[in-house]
Amino acid sequence: MFSIEPLNIPVANHDEVYLYVQTLPVADALLATLYTALNQEEQQRAARYHFERDRTRFIVARGLLRYLLSAYLNKTAEDIVFQCGSQGKPIIADSTVQFNVSHSADRILIGIGYHHPLGVDVEHLTRTIEIDSISARFFTANEAKQIQALSGAAQRRAFFNVWTRKEALLKTIGSGLSLSLQACEVSAGDETVSTVLACNAPSFNVHDWQVHSRLLSQDYLAAAVVHKDLKVVWV
Repeated sequence: MFSIEPLNIPVANHDEVYLYVQTLPVADALLATLYTALNQEEQQRAARYHFERDRTRFIVARGLLRYLLSAYLNKTAEDIVFQCGSQGKPIIADSTVQFNVSHSADRILIGIGYHHPLGVDVEHLTRTIEIDSISARFFTANEAKQIQALSGAAQRRAFFNVWTRKEALLKTIGSGLSLSLQACEVSAGDETVSTVLACNAPSFNVHDWQVHSRLLSQDYLAAAVVHKDLKVVWV
């Protein structure tokens, strides 16, 4: 598993997407280093978090993103400027570098590649959630049927297979929740590589994309949606 202790950042080739997984907590000295990479608005945002764990997670996620991107852009972490794309998705103007971030409890997932959009999601599998009601309300009929036919650990894994893949897909498209979760369909199975089964989004061809999933541990599941021509490397 990738770690920024020490700061030795592998950089993807142009035909690759790197998926960086970071575990919390990190050493105090590293946390301080990452904090100094944040701009003033980000430092103020960090200060507004009531709980230390949330503040730490934000500092590490944003600081780590800046340090990773600095290796891709050949500039200092502090000098990176984020802008909002047309759908509010953060981008770096005038750059072919693409990125996306997700975090849950003590895991942070960052995907970085070139040219093609990408989306990532990581979820804590043991958190309390109403599987039957959420899948019936927000998933397609076929997805919900598959999930509700299972029970126990198998049902929970199938639910989060769908959840992480849908979240990563919507983030790839850049629509956030403006596109209904029922507008796209993914596999509920345990495949490490699968396809997008359906997606009712303008100019999105499901045949151009792949879904990559990985069980990071017993408690964490991650997914990424990337262009089919790109190789995915988990680091």
